[in-house]
Amino acid sequence: PYSSIYLKDEPSTIEYMFIHYPKTDNIQQPIKLENTKDSYRGSSLIDRPEALKELKDKGIQTVIALDWGGDYYKEQVENTGMKYFRFNMTDFGTKQKENLDTFTDIIGNMKEDNFYIGCMLGSNVTSEFLNMADYFINPNNCNDLSDISTLANVENILENMTPEQKKRMKLTEEDEAALLKRIDTEYANWI
Repeated sequence: PYSSIYLKDEPSTIEYMFIHYPKTDNIQQPIKLENTKDSYRGSSLIDRPEALKELKDKGIQTVIALDWGGDYYKEQVENTGMKYFRFNMTDFGTKQKENLDTFTDIIGNMKEDNFYIGCMLGSNVTSEFLNMADYFINPNNCNDLSDISTLANVENILENMTPEQKKRMKLTEEDEAALLKRIDTEYANWI
């Protein structure tokens, strides 16, 4: 018969993470991404509505959640008057239109609004997303440190984007040509 993998009254994995990981108060970490406005990165603020208000008071207009935030987090963000986007990085490699739509809307928004971006802890997943976003926001900046999977994801996105998605992302023909050159240059660095 089925029995829980948890001891009686033991928290689930997600509950365990909230109980045992320290609350990271890292909303003061500015993002140094060229061609974006004053923005911040950090951990999910799903359980900290007072921090969302603080972000709003700092001029943040958009919250980008890179985790499982869901409707509750969306409601909290929108109740402060900010826009909310959610993007699950585990779905990133797929070619589904919905994922590309969300990604292109986020990048277009990052180019215009002050934003706050974060995953559960505000570290690895957030860094990975910002690294990919940099290709589309700053297509002329060649980065010798990019990993091969990031290059493959960026190339996959570019190949599958529709003209309408490129327009929403504010990706000009010049930007696209520069991005293709950047991808080729960085692939050559791996050979």
